[in-house]
Amino acid sequence: MVIAIIGVLIALLLPAVQAAREAARRSQCSNNLKQLALGFHNYHDVHEKFPMNPSFAGRWGWTIPLLPFVEQNAFYQELDKNVESWHANNWPRLTRDPLPPSCFLCPSDPWNQELLEEENFAGPTWKIRQIDYAINTGDYRNETGLGEVEYADINSSSGSYSGYGPNASYDGGRRPARGPMGRYVWTGNFSDILDGTANTFLLGECIGYLCTAQNFITQSAATTAHPINYQNEQLIKNPPTNASPQWDSAFGFRSMHSGGASFGLCDGSVKFVPESVEHAIYRAMASRAGGETLRLP
Repeated sequence: MVIAIIGVLIALLLPAVQAAREAARRSQCSNNLKQLALGFHNYHDVHEKFPMNPSFAGRWGWTIPLLPFVEQNAFYQELDKNVESWHANNWPRLTRDPLPPSCFLCPSDPWNQELLEEENFAGPTWKIRQIDYAINTGDYRNETGLGEVEYADINSSSGSYSGYGPNASYDGGRRPARGPMGRYVWTGNFSDILDGTANTFLLGECIGYLCTAQNFITQSAATTAHPINYQNEQLIKNPPTNASPQWDSAFGFRSMHSGGASFGLCDGSVKFVPESVEHAIYRAMASRAGGETLRLP
């Protein structure tokens, strides 16, 4: 009888313990976003723009130039920025633990230490780790979903739409994006945030395991084409690969938190945005100069 009572008590307490643990993980995730957003502000104070491939050779993402501004200068100094990020000179450091720094990882993501093949990295030999935060490139639509259409994705002869994927040229990434930064090269500054820094996403949660273009080395970006956590279950069952990147559903903001995801805004604040947010508001928060009047409640 006593054992049965103890069993019932444990069954009653277990959900509360799990909820408390997830609350702690979600709080840590928000703190990570806060640290990264402050790192963006500190970088901007020095360089008068947001971090994106400032003077390095080849392809590097926003994470690497940000490292000295999130207390990771030693890591930054170990990398050879005079060659491509995937060059053999960098490979020993990019495959050694700890990688990436914990501020780039959500503790609720069970796959954040996985080594996976990524865009520009030839799997299965060359694999890198993912991160759980993506910059906001704007309110662009994917092959489906809602949002503005990226100019380079329209085929003038057929009128077809190619999507926000690796086949689009984006003028080499140099054309201004509708968000604070572009996926590859272009980066803005605070003077470009005409909709207001409190009304514009800077970066938000992603699950790098579920997208081949969200990693620690070369890129991590997302759009608001689809709702938060769009097709999470499907992507978990069938994770993207280089052979099947699933760009339409994979290139968006998502998390392992129940009911939504956290975002860092351009003013440095952090907000948890529910999956149920009106999509028009969600898209408005992704454009830096869209002139929309819709805002998060």
